[in-house]
Amino acid sequence: AAEFHHLDIIVDNTRLYSHVNSAVNLGNSVENARIEIADIRSPILTIDAFATGTLESIQEYVENSPIDDVLGGQVDRVTVDGDASFDLSISYPIQDKENYDFSTKIRISDGMFLVQGFAAPITEINGVVNLSRQDTSSESLFGHFLGQSVDLDLQRIGDDLAPHSVLLQVAGRTTSASLAGELDIPIDGVLQGDLGYTASVLFPNGRSTTPGPLQIQIDTDLVGMRAELPAPLGKTARYPMPMSFNIEFPGENHITTAGNVGADLSWTGNFLKQEDRWDFDRGVLAVGGEYPQDADVRGLHIHGQTPLLDLHAWLAAGREGDREIGLADRIRSINLDVEAFYAIGQKFTDHRIEVNRGGQGWRVQISGEEADGLVSVPYDFSSQRAMTLEMDRLILPGDDESPTDENAKNFLDPRSLPGISIRAAEFGIGARRLGQLEVDFGKTDIGLEALNLKSTDPTYAITGTAGWVIDTKTASGQRTYFNAELKSTDTKETFARLDYESGIIGAEMLVDFEVQWDGGPRKDFMELLKGNVAVRLGEGRLADVEPGAGRVFGLMSFTALPRRLALDFRDVFDSGFRFDEITGNFRLKDGNAFTCDLTVAGTAADVGIVGRTGLVAGDYDQSAVVSANVGNTLPVVGGILGGPQVAAALFVFSRIFKKPLQDVGQAYYAVEGSWDDPAIDRADSQRFVDASSLAKCFPDSE
Repeated sequence: AAEFHHLDIIVDNTRLYSHVNSAVNLGNSVENARIEIADIRSPILTIDAFATGTLESIQEYVENSPIDDVLGGQVDRVTVDGDASFDLSISYPIQDKENYDFSTKIRISDGMFLVQGFAAPITEINGVVNLSRQDTSSESLFGHFLGQSVDLDLQRIGDDLAPHSVLLQVAGRTTSASLAGELDIPIDGVLQGDLGYTASVLFPNGRSTTPGPLQIQIDTDLVGMRAELPAPLGKTARYPMPMSFNIEFPGENHITTAGNVGADLSWTGNFLKQEDRWDFDRGVLAVGGEYPQDADVRGLHIHGQTPLLDLHAWLAAGREGDREIGLADRIRSINLDVEAFYAIGQKFTDHRIEVNRGGQGWRVQISGEEADGLVSVPYDFSSQRAMTLEMDRLILPGDDESPTDENAKNFLDPRSLPGISIRAAEFGIGARRLGQLEVDFGKTDIGLEALNLKSTDPTYAITGTAGWVIDTKTASGQRTYFNAELKSTDTKETFARLDYESGIIGAEMLVDFEVQWDGGPRKDFMELLKGNVAVRLGEGRLADVEPGAGRVFGLMSFTALPRRLALDFRDVFDSGFRFDEITGNFRLKDGNAFTCDLTVAGTAADVGIVGRTGLVAGDYDQSAVVSANVGNTLPVVGGILGGPQVAAALFVFSRIFKKPLQDVGQAYYAVEGSWDDPAIDRADSQRFVDASSLAKCFPDSE
């Protein structure tokens, strides 16, 4: 009620009025309002007044006046500040109170408007707001929002039965820095740029039978904003990605939100106010065009389908610099069908990934043709708990088309990862089957290292050590190594399980590996592979393999020789090429394997091979020498050694065969072309010397 400092009332017959008065009404000062009842027999109170005060005092007045009904009784859900004055006209039939009418013109000076529960206010508001029972409008209304000047428009919408009656519309631009600072959204390093938008505040219709809640709607095409996130959430600044969402205030301590980005991403969310603090309660993020399902329990639930998910990129994004996306702590469950799932340098095709929170970590169920099993991931990577993989099947398919550049400097730091323990009933790499795998990578001061690598198959086993460690001497600052021994009791079956058509049949094979590459697990490791491989096979024979019949074991180029030797030297090899032993050492560098002593000790003759084989290109650049054993002679192919290459050839020959070079009984071949179909042509001793030089077989080239 108004407090009158003085009030002069004049009664003129049936007319009652006052033109001289002074009052304060809820903090608003009124001087000489025109107050009148024209005929007390049919009393209609009219008031025409000019008042000064603050937006806060005007808000209090509106809450206690019929104007509050126009705004759906939601005036108390906003906070205002600043200076203001207003003109007020009221017509109030005392005997027919429902047919009142009013109009007011509010002049705002440097005002502030904030919807409680929404972090960013509109400030520096100036202009005029017109309110009446029939209409709402604004004149030259503007302000400052999200770091930029904005135009404001207030208008009446809908009819008397519509759920909303008044709309405040904001149009402007903002930057990623303003969004992060004013809305307190953790997007630093995630979103970069600026964007245009429209925001609308809809007030409920108090006269509707089903009034809607106070609501904020925001629309933008995101043009100008770059999202530095992996697929499917990344975008360039120029690419339009329409986004629309709303925030509703259905109750004093309750906020809901729903929205979508294009046709592929939509969400719902609920926030609750507890102890004067808003907190996320539950929500759903749906991808791939699905509609968000209701969340039964607290937390963020993600479901749907996506063509692409890159685990390496998401882990790197979440830990890059000081950025904090802030979603991980809120996620309760994930249920996604992924067409292409990239992880640890591999591309898994058509897998279902289900993630749920456990007592001490994430429980990840992976189902698909290549990976099937349970992965347990600790919440805290710095704890002593290891990541465990209990897999029925784990086939690493390789990755020829990774969407991210894993050769870049953003390798994960292996020291930031937990220990990793893997048990797989069936393990493979591509089409190669390695049987049952057991390995435990423990955390060390320099990364992850395993001392118990063991893979067991019916005809062979691999044992050794491996690691992914920090190494400041490498270009990337880290290194992956693999030191192991392969033992086989059936070379034919072993090579078949390893997806090779080797043509080698025997009961004993031993291969020692000491290899490493720059960086962590990566798709292009073969290009950077360096180290040494030693091979030894016991007694057996070389089968006749058709060129191009299948994948060959590229280190063993001699498997392509039997057919050619049988053609050239039918008398010597007419009973097949049996061998007593095969040995060889290989030096790996830059995607190539070089050998100076690959030797086949045969029953009828010995074969020595020197030169290069391309592990990446899948090709040969080698030379072979065939030397007859005692009791056998070979026609000279390529001529007797002579000239300056004599000493070089003598050195390499003795290194291979551990015996002196004879004047006759040697035949030379050039082995060139692809692994699947190499060209094997007669050559001379110079070609043998050239291949030896390529492999750095001479003392001055070591």
